[in-house]
Amino acid sequence: MSNLKFVTGYSQALTSLYSDVGKGNCICYDIDTFPGSGLSGFYPPTYLNKCSSVSVAISGDANQRDWLAVVPFRVDATKSGQKVYDQDPFIISFDADSGMPAETGIVAYHQDYCGRTTPVSGYDHLSKPETVAALRHELTTGKYPVSAAAPEVIAALQHMAMVFQSELQ
Repeated sequence: MSNLKFVTGYSQALTSLYSDVGKGNCICYDIDTFPGSGLSGFYPPTYLNKCSSVSVAISGDANQRDWLAVVPFRVDATKSGQKVYDQDPFIISFDADSGMPAETGIVAYHQDYCGRTTPVSGYDHLSKPETVAALRHELTTGKYPVSAAAPEVIAALQHMAMVFQSELQ
């Protein structure tokens, strides 16, 4: 599959995220509180500056794995100028018993799944940086069950778990 980046060497940052979010939960972070410095190899500050928020979700499966997905909400514009959220999610699996992360995770750019690009209405009169600032100002952050996560987050989690299984198993 094209547009994949295989990522290693981030176990400390990912284990910390896994602990903070907790099994079966999702956290919506604002950019200032997202612990992204430990993930700067694939989400550098220049990328996060274009994002309104980052959601991190953890969901388990029947094979004793927990899936941790990092889903940034990056503001972009279509060719017609409509503002959209565009997602480049990351996934890694954890052993559900030990809490140890897999050695490799995957960042996927420009994937094709339902919910990857979603409209952001009401901001057409603003530039992309102004839209990001307005969305950040209006953002409600928090922790909640993964079952209550935004549909885009659930779609990214499901898609990326399938990508991980097909690429690394």
